[in-house]
Amino acid sequence: MYVVCDECNKKFELEHKTEYLGAMITETYFKCPHCETKYIVRLDNNLTRKLEKKIKSLKLALSSNKLTYGFRSTLDKALDENIKLHKKAMQLLMKGEYLWRYQTK
Repeated sequence: MYVVCDECNKKFELEHKTEYLGAMITETYFKCPHCETKYIVRLDNNLTRKLEKKIKSLKLALSSNKLTYGFRSTLDKALDENIKLHKKAMQLLMKGEYLWRYQTK
């Protein structure tokens, strides 16, 4: 996939890199090979990784055809809640607000 840099307006192939920042936080990013501008794609910590696993398992459970309506409704609500929590955790990480209390819950 090719992208155009916002700074130098040159086209380059997208290559994601992941870097460990400490405190169980990883950063996924890509850099423009021409001007070295860094674009952060995402930050992850223990909480975001745990929520992603939970979201995947809920989606898998919802894909089953053997669920009753009441149970499907409960899983839908749980999925929505976990997605909201994941978005909030990602927003806090991107703002730099990753305190220890967000790491282990």
